[in-house]
Amino acid sequence: LLGRGASGYVRRARLCDKLLAVKRIAISDDERRRQTFNEISTLVGCTDLSAANLITCYGVRCIEGNIEIAMEYMDLGSLGDLLRRHGPLPEEALGSLLDQTLAALHHLHKEKHAVHRDLKPQNLLLSSSGKCKLSDFGCVAELQDSFGKCGTFVGTVPYMSPERIHGGEYSYASDIWSLGLTIVEAALGHFPYARCNGYWGILQAVLHESSPTLPADRFSPEIVDLAAQCLQKAAVDRPTARELQAHPFLER
Repeated sequence: LLGRGASGYVRRARLCDKLLAVKRIAISDDERRRQTFNEISTLVGCTDLSAANLITCYGVRCIEGNIEIAMEYMDLGSLGDLLRRHGPLPEEALGSLLDQTLAALHHLHKEKHAVHRDLKPQNLLLSSSGKCKLSDFGCVAELQDSFGKCGTFVGTVPYMSPERIHGGEYSYASDIWSLGLTIVEAALGHFPYARCNGYWGILQAVLHESSPTLPADRFSPEIVDLAAQCLQKAAVDRPTARELQAHPFLER
């Protein structure tokens, strides 16, 4: 067993000489299970995913009211695992991770016209060869065009953008907010909002408090600025993944 979450678990499997990670998701609602199956099925066999730092999906099936996804195996687990084991990442390592994550987001947004909707450290998978890949497509929503909007409330609540918490429409910029929280968490070694007040306290903080920042006396001006741009409260003020790829922090 590689990991367990609220809605399922991930186990390691072998097919011929290839190691796989098989994720089982428990979805009780028949319509949601059908929709999720269809969304994930569109990614199976896409040869451009691996090159774009998106985890490769080899197959998907429904079994006993669950969905099972056979995926590429990443031997270091998730960024969340790494932070729990070793604490905050140095800026150099974080730069490499961000460069690869932004490539994944750009491909997802501009080539697939999709919003990930659940970007967080647990969904960034790492390998000992230095690869970082975006995973967990169970929440992905495809938009009809590059100006499309979503209106559904799915994903992990603490990483949701203000516009999602408000319950309004949202688009690609919501993933950029989640990326900003992930940057701050990876740099500090802990989630930037206090968890002691539960989900409700986090939601109130996201909506009514200033966005989290990285201390200027501990971090370079470039990464402080990059995180701040991602965590703009207004979605329209956040840069795109492509714009962030040209940020000075990633060009050092």
